Amino acid sequence: MNQIKFDLNLYPTLKRFALSQAAIRIVIGPAGSAKTSYCALEVMRLACLQQPAADGVRYFKALVARQTYQMLQSSTIDTFKRMLGDVLTFKVGKIPPEATGKFKLQDGTYVDLKIEFVSFDSEDAQAKLRGYEPTVVFLDEVSEMPESLITAALGRTGRYPSGKLGSPTRSGVIAATNGPLKRHWLYHWSQGGRDDLAKQISAKIGMEYFELFQQPAGLIRPKLEGGEWLPNPYAENIHNLEEGYGYYYKMLGSKEADIQAFVEGRFADLVTGKVVYPEFSERHIVDEEALNFPARIPLYFGFDFGRTPVCVIATMTTGGRLIVLEELVGTDISVKTLLDDYVIPCINSRYRYAIIEGAWGDPAGMVNTQAVETSPYDVIRAAGIPIEDPGGANRLGPRIESVKQRLTTLDVMGYPKLQVSKRCPYILAAMQHDYVYEAIRGGNGAVRDVPTKSHENWVSDLSDAIQYICLGLGINSGGKSRGFIKHQRKQLI
Repeated sequence: MNQIKFDLNLYPTLKRFALSQAAIRIVIGPAGSAKTSYCALEVMRLACLQQPAADGVRYFKALVARQTYQMLQSSTIDTFKRMLGDVLTFKVGKIPPEATGKFKLQDGTYVDLKIEFVSFDSEDAQAKLRGYEPTVVFLDEVSEMPESLITAALGRTGRYPSGKLGSPTRSGVIAATNGPLKRHWLYHWSQGGRDDLAKQISAKIGMEYFELFQQPAGLIRPKLEGGEWLPNPYAENIHNLEEGYGYYYKMLGSKEADIQAFVEGRFADLVTGKVVYPEFSERHIVDEEALNFPARIPLYFGFDFGRTPVCVIATMTTGGRLIVLEELVGTDISVKTLLDDYVIPCINSRYRYAIIEGAWGDPAGMVNTQAVETSPYDVIRAAGIPIEDPGGANRLGPRIESVKQRLTTLDVMGYPKLQVSKRCPYILAAMQHDYVYEAIRGGNGAVRDVPTKSHENWVSDLSDAIQYICLGLGINSGGKSRGFIKHQRKQLI
């Protein structure tokens, strides 16, 4: 494509993206939809809107990032050259590559713009970020990056220009990507998985924390398998694609996940092996808002530990239907931090009058280590949650079977005895397609299928936590936990 002349009226999604006042703005769309091209112009637009300093100069600095240096050079920088090469000088031979320029606006002021380009493939990404103090950060193909990176990037913005040079008029993070996989953290965000935290942050910073924008698909998927794909009249940037809709038709021979990501620009499914729970279907997914729970519901907890600790919170109907309500996850944090920052605030805000009936976790959490005198079980019990060993948890077979029994058994109302709220996208992704069997070769050369131990998007961690709850309760439980006394909860602190 040649340089794109943007009439934002032809790009409704990008127009809403431009008008958004959110601290983090992310646009998701199919390939060829001009996402990166517009983000280059958005950097320029924000630079032109910067309050001028006393000397009449609008000082602005942007950091542009991509996961790999190769893609940064071959794709992102080339796009910025195409869009801004007439006003900026690009120095791609230096490390990091940069683009600089000083130009005059119609009001007589000048814009002093510097863009630095960086990749996150060779060193610790957050360590790299600490070396920059930009006005804004643009993350290209943010689906290639961890969640921690975008939050760290936001923390680096708004550091330029200084008060003497006018202070930042508008700062924040902008990002673009083709359709990520459903296991990606962006899917969690899109399903409301960070809404509560976002509200808290928004109240503190005086603006909306984040906003996601999704461009229309390039082609419309047929309603019936084997039907005809149709051009989408709402697709953005078709008029700038040399092949028009042919650009997308040529992609239809790709694997299904790529079609979803690059043609439709939506969150893509991924099935890498035989799923552990093929019994799981739409009937196991429940809209929590339609359940109309009473305030004093029983709560059940499942914990998994390690570098990616998680807590699953569930309730149970009088008919014995276990409903998973919450997925609380962490990376490189302690169990205490998981409790203090996620579990306890969640309980106190959403389940203030609930009754703690039971909690179970990985039996390894009962053991102290040489480095830590207090075990994870001790920490959880100190917080007022009486966790116990579910019994037999060291054996994977009974754990999986305890989940399958609930998936295939109906309660007195005809509902499956295990359902998951739509508020738990990571668990839903694990149940539907991410928690799969992998072929593992043993020391004797024999190959056996073993459920994945992947910690990406907490697949195995959340799956284990649900297994502990189901094993601890047993299939015939009608809301009474094995070996537990009912604990009327007080507000946890």
